[in-house]
Amino acid sequence: MIRALLDLLYPPRCIACRALMRGFEEGALCTSCTVTVETLPERHCELCADPDAGAEGVEGEPDELLLCSHCHAERPAFEHLTAAWLHGGAIAEAIHRLKYGGAPHLAAPLAALARAHLEESLEWAELLSPVSLHPKRLRSRGYDQSALLARALAIGTGAHFSARALVRVRETPPQVGQARAGREQNLAGAFAGARALVEGRRVLLVDDVVTTGSTANEAARALLEAGAAAVRVVALTRAG
Repeated sequence: MIRALLDLLYPPRCIACRALMRGFEEGALCTSCTVTVETLPERHCELCADPDAGAEGVEGEPDELLLCSHCHAERPAFEHLTAAWLHGGAIAEAIHRLKYGGAPHLAAPLAALARAHLEESLEWAELLSPVSLHPKRLRSRGYDQSALLARALAIGTGAHFSARALVRVRETPPQVGQARAGREQNLAGAFAGARALVEGRRVLLVDDVVTTGSTANEAARALLEAGAAAVRVVALTRAG
């Protein structure tokens, strides 16, 4: 009865297009937006989740993993990266609202939608850490969307959550539009891990969007240098 009253007073809206949800629609996305959501293709890089690896990837040795050309040339610091969806459609719109639209409340429904796709990594983790924002950007935005996602994903897993396990110690230029080499150069030395929090633990890094994996790789390297036993990465979406 309470839920029905709340729905009457505050009708649920789609987290992407903000349309009023109809009575038969369940979840956070309306029917029209749901059909735009795509998961990773069956053939993708088995280390960094590059969705284009099925077309140009190579079989690694000796485990015969399907790898993108970058992971084949140099293995990333993290042992595995996965994402709930391909970047695009309604999910991309919802993430844009979360990051830039002053809508931190969208972290919880996005995490709930993503959970089923990330279950294996969530069960593996002992500590969930966001890919942290620099303090200057955090002050400007008012919240860290990756921290909100990580906190929501940690609920019910038995794993700990910490927003201090990884610190961004150097402000980096915006990564949008940067090629992989430029991203890697921008990010060198940008993170530091907190040894007291990560030493000996399996750490799961949480981010909203992975584009090339350069940020995740540099963050994972910092955590391993601080003594983490292993690092995996999960994200809401993976761009091609």
